[in-house]
Amino acid sequence: YQLSVWLMQELIFNNLIKTLPKNMRLLNFSPAHALVLDHDEFQRAQIAYLPNWVERLEVQSALGPAFSVLQEGRVLAIFGACEILPGVAEMWLMKSESNDKKHRLLRAAKSFVACSAAAMSLKRVQCSVECVNFGAIRFAHWLHFEVEGRMRSHGHADHFLMARIFE
Repeated sequence: YQLSVWLMQELIFNNLIKTLPKNMRLLNFSPAHALVLDHDEFQRAQIAYLPNWVERLEVQSALGPAFSVLQEGRVLAIFGACEILPGVAEMWLMKSESNDKKHRLLRAAKSFVACSAAAMSLKRVQCSVECVNFGAIRFAHWLHFEVEGRMRSHGHADHFLMARIFE
């Protein structure tokens, strides 16, 4: 299984690297990158609720492809896809609050969803987004995710369960 995760990671890496500007670096995810990310208000609330959040990300990153994007040594985003059932993955993303290059990461995010779905033979990709995080909801819609329902008291706040189905 570890070999197949490594091969998936490499396949997706090789596709993603083409979508990023030359001055951005794509690296395999490292928990150290999560610690130095400039977190936004939604991420800070989640971190306060989950004291072992870095360990959770580390476990998730072992269950599927996970990457970090850096520019001039600064972490812009960390993201991955965690297989939770055969053919089903949960996408996760944390971006820097002070990232003024957000638009440059959009193409890479769209490519990541498509490449992950193909490499992992996914039929369903899902994510949970805090109901009041309107920017994240718009972003998920842009990635062709649809709201499937509201998860009340899901951790520290209500979240939308969003999914994209691949046929």
